[in-house]
Amino acid sequence: MKRNLQLGEFAKGVTGPLEVAPADIAYHTALLAQSGSGKSFLLGRLVEEIILKTRARVLVLDANGDFRKMDEGNHHGLPLPPRDYGTVDEFLEDWTSLVAIVKLRNDRVGGRALVPWWDYDLLEQSEILGLETASPEFSLLRQLYEKNVNGRVERIRYAPQDVADESLPPLSTSDVNFTSARRPLAEKMRRLGDWGIWQRPADTDVPLRGVIRQEGGSPWDLLVVDLPSIRARQGQLFCVAYVLAELWRLHEEQWADATEGPREEDDRVPTFIVIDEVHRCAPREPRDLAQQQIADHLQQIAAEGRKYGLFLILATQRPAKVQSDLLAECENVCLMRLQSPVDHGIAADAWGIDRRAVALHAPGMGVGEGLLYGRWATGGVTFFKAAPRRTAEGGASLRPEVWTRARIDVTEE
Repeated sequence: MKRNLQLGEFAKGVTGPLEVAPADIAYHTALLAQSGSGKSFLLGRLVEEIILKTRARVLVLDANGDFRKMDEGNHHGLPLPPRDYGTVDEFLEDWTSLVAIVKLRNDRVGGRALVPWWDYDLLEQSEILGLETASPEFSLLRQLYEKNVNGRVERIRYAPQDVADESLPPLSTSDVNFTSARRPLAEKMRRLGDWGIWQRPADTDVPLRGVIRQEGGSPWDLLVVDLPSIRARQGQLFCVAYVLAELWRLHEEQWADATEGPREEDDRVPTFIVIDEVHRCAPREPRDLAQQQIADHLQQIAAEGRKYGLFLILATQRPAKVQSDLLAECENVCLMRLQSPVDHGIAADAWGIDRRAVALHAPGMGVGEGLLYGRWATGGVTFFKAAPRRTAEGGASLRPEVWTRARIDVTEE
């Protein structure tokens, strides 16, 4: 049975619920909205509807912690139309019983390590470390790589800092270049340890690659990678790049297997990749290796992902800072409140929307109001009011009732 996704209600003089057919979301999607416009609530609602109304999977690269509480209910402001649940508790009964949610955190409270260092090949490791292939440090790294990978030493749970502490000191050589290279290489590898994403010898959790592939008893319909729980910004970026690369490999392998068998036995389902604040990790002009890798992966998915069942849902409050080719690949767009005239022009030009219409409506939209354009819109442009999400939002905005109270109670005479 097919069920339409309920995203909200029509607006601007049109009444009735806004429903989108599942087939109309099987395209890349861009959500353009400034902070405070209701973007996180709409994203949450869209994720809920995809999970409940289809068999697709959703992977969220959560930049702000907004999805870390998606196994909890939002008890504020419900029920509101359009609704298919009378109360949040009724929704949660279905949500928790039908949906397998895996949340990946990497902090001091119940955290897990994510990435095995030896998942990267020699050249990838040297790029991350910033080594020239003609340098003594690279030669020493190659020796380490051959010892740990080709020699099949217990390597899978060795993080860069462990390699520096345990493998570098025992390496004996009379070559003065190796001797001089040991200390700077060890320092670089220890600095990588500060990123907080590497699996360590004592870790027993399934690594991120295994979670993505649903190995080790970790099935998921919704996978949330909680990026703020990773201490270092560079660690967050490399985690995003790693996830995108591994998800691509998985779907490519599944596609190859499916082409070998009968069509009627193909039971693959798509994966929707949600990235909020995409301008942070894939800016128009990448500033480092991680951002360049992310941009390359996203361009690859945008251009070829449909073939493998990979669809992007990209949200940003600064479309002018996102690579224009990436936005142009999105056949569905949602525009919410957006003040910048520069961003109005970017949005209008990317999808051929009338600039005057964007400039007229985008700045004055209320919270949760927006317009849809593309495959999922009926009649060209659809104005709507978003329905509230039923799961709790994980962000931590300041509470005005706390900080706006006066410290001193002054009685005016």
